[in-house]
This record gives sequence, structure tokens and C-alpha cells, in this order.
Amino acid sequence: GSDITELMMCLNEKQNATATSFDAAADLLIAKQQQSDTQAKSLMMQFKRIVALAKINIEGLPANCKINSAVFTANDKTLAGNCIVNLSEGKVTQYSQATKQHSIVVNYADAITGNDPIFFTCYPTTLEAGDSFNLTVKTDKGNYSKDVTISAGKSIRFEEGNLSVFTVNMAGSSPEEEVSYKPCTLYG
Repeated sequence: GSDITELMMCLNEKQNATATSFDAAADLLIAKQQQSDTQAKSLMMQFKRIVALAKINIEGLPANCKINSAVFTANDKTLAGNCIVNLSEGKVTQYSQATKQHSIVVNYADAITGNDPIFFTCYPTTLEAGDSFNLTVKTDKGNYSKDVTISAGKSIRFEEGNLSVFTVNMAGSSPEEEVSYKPCTLYG
């Protein structure tokens, strides 16, 4: 009973990647519509990826550190959330403003090394000269955060169905201290 010209899909901002690949549950695909006058004995399905793939190579982290999670944030860019898909045309017609997410959180069930890339999927968008993003990496040696502004003449294009590869040098970022609280007794 759903209208195939306005089907809602959701790309979760929280993704579970591995050392060698993105989260398969975050790989949104839509099937190509096929019509036939008779019942086919077999059916060859064709799918189209409606998300962009990203691979961030990390440099400048301490030797032998283990990455537990990473957060990629690009303010004013819709990276995840709901979208409306037209299955008849095989395309996204709208990224919902009510649920847009500016961050992708990548978690690892098994920590990866500081030399492994970070993989994620996101909605198509472009970071142009002057745009900025933040990468925060949680490791066993502390949390490292780096703000990056795209240089003049450069861009990062997250294109539907394509892999974008770029490098972030975390050198110069110091580990953020975790805040801990200890119980105490107050006397008046």
C-alpha cells in the first residue's frame, strides 16, 4: 500500500564499521524498477547506491594506539537522517530537513589501529573551499580532535555511489582529558 514515488528511507548517523569496510547496514540501495507482461522464470535485479562512501586515512596519532570510535562532523551539511525516494525514477527526491544529521559516528566492535582508515557512508554533499569539518577520534590513549578548513581551490565531494578518499593529519592535537567525578560528602 505504500506510494513508491514517496518512500521514506533513513541513513543512520551511528554506523558500525570494520578496519576494512563501512557498515553494510548503512549502504542504502534501491532496486531498478522492472515491468513485464508475463511472469518471469528468473529475475535479474539491479541496484543503485544512493549514498556516498568515504575513506579517511589518519596520520599523526600516537604509535600503537587503538581507535574505538570516530565522529565526522560537517555543520550545515546533511550527512544522514531521513530521505524520500522515488522508486519509479530510482532517485532521492528530498532529504528531510526535520531529521538531518550533521555528524556520522563510526563505532568499532573490535578496535582498529591508528593506521587503519575510517570508513563510513553519508548522503551526497560537497565541502568546498572555506567549508570546515571536525574529526574526533576516540583511542585507548585519549580522544583527539581536529578542525579542518578546506583550502582555496580544493573540495571534498561525497558523490552518490562513489568513494571519496582523503587524509586528516591529527598531529598537533592533544588528547582531551576525560572528565571524571568522584563521590564526596558535603558538610554544612
